[in-house]
Amino acid sequence: MHHFSKEEIAHLKACEGQKIAEINYYEWLNRANPKADYAFIDKIECAFESGKTVVFAINNEDSGMKITTKYDFETEKRKIVREFGDVISIIKHPATALDIWLDAVGNPVQTIDTETMGEGELSRFVYLNFGEEKRVIFHHQEKGLLVEIHEEDI
Repeated sequence: MHHFSKEEIAHLKACEGQKIAEINYYEWLNRANPKADYAFIDKIECAFESGKTVVFAINNEDSGMKITTKYDFETEKRKIVREFGDVISIIKHPATALDIWLDAVGNPVQTIDTETMGEGELSRFVYLNFGEEKRVIFHHQEKGLLVEIHEEDI
């Protein structure tokens, strides 16, 4: 099991009390099989009104998430083109207006929680609590990063 580092947890906790201003999804698209493109969300970027940013990304082991505060989409896009040509690409999708985020954007994140196991915090699920509204961002081995409304108490 992969755990978040103390620095990653600190990045998440620094966003508590902040209002989300913008959400972006970064989707990998694999066109190796022309009959069935394969796509998954590799990163979710949350930009806050304060200027802070947190990026949820699939970790290098594909076993959970990692948290960063910066992401250079243009640099990664160029790197992917050099490495894979037109077989694989990465696409930025503005997600702020998606139904899943409508009731959350502009509201402060009251708490951000993770799963705890042993002496660390597992990197599979991150729970964003907006009061009445809660979201969970999680890693799925085949589908990438997903977001759902979380209806249970954390």
